[in-house]
Amino acid sequence: MRFIKLYQRYMLRPIVYQSSTRLAFSLAIALLLREFAATPLPWSLIALAAVFLLLSWVAWLRLDGARLPALDHRLFRARKRKDPFAGGAMADYLDEKPISFEELTNEERDACLLVSNLIAAIILGTAGALL
Repeated sequence: MRFIKLYQRYMLRPIVYQSSTRLAFSLAIALLLREFAATPLPWSLIALAAVFLLLSWVAWLRLDGARLPALDHRLFRARKRKDPFAGGAMADYLDEKPISFEELTNEERDACLLVSNLIAAIILGTAGALL
């Protein structure tokens, strides 16, 4: 219930970015496992879906107030580059920069991690079950 109160519209962009990144990396890992470890593709997809379910459970616990290590917050932090197109003269909301994952509060980050991990787990689990 707390997640529904916490979700805002500006959190959609980080959720989509994280889900697509997680899906791309997990598909690459599944294909590498199939090629080099002779693991069937459906089993590796289901195993990766289980990993993402575990990560979403950890994010849920952090959202609920448990003090667990926040690995996803600092693991893949990239250096920010200077935006050469900042400060344009467009109308309305075009001048406003979209909110990135780093600009969110810790609770909003945990909510984004929860949803993106669940999306990745559902897509990978469904793909593994159908193959």
